Amino acid sequence: MSKSGDCIIATSAEVGASGLPQWLKDHLRAGGRIKVRIEAGGFSDEFECSGHRDMTFEDREDIVFRKSDFICGRTVGIFCNKSASDIDKLLVKELRRGDAAIKITIFALEAPT
Repeated sequence: MSKSGDCIIATSAEVGASGLPQWLKDHLRAGGRIKVRIEAGGFSDEFECSGHRDMTFEDREDIVFRKSDFICGRTVGIFCNKSASDIDKLLVKELRRGDAAIKITIFALEAPT
C-alpha cells in the first residue's frame, strides 16, 4: 500500500465478501445494520453501517465498508458512521507496523423491518 491509500485499513483477509456467513448476507440484503469491531495489538475501534437489497457479496478476496451508498461485489456495508481516517489513531499506528494480527468482528444490530 502507498501513503495515498488512506482509505485502506487492512489487506490479506482470510475471507472476502463471498465467504461471509449466509445469515449475515441475508441480514444485510434485508437492509439490516451491523457493528464492525477492528482489533490489533490491544487497541480497537468500532463503527456501524447498513446493508442494502442490491448487495451481491461476490468478491472472494475483498471486503469494503463505505461511507457512501456505492455498491459492488466487494461492498459489505454502506453509510458507515466512520471512514478510515476516523479510526482511533493508536489502532492505526499499530496497523502501520505491517505485521499486526488484525481481528475484525461483525455484529448484527437491529432486525430489518
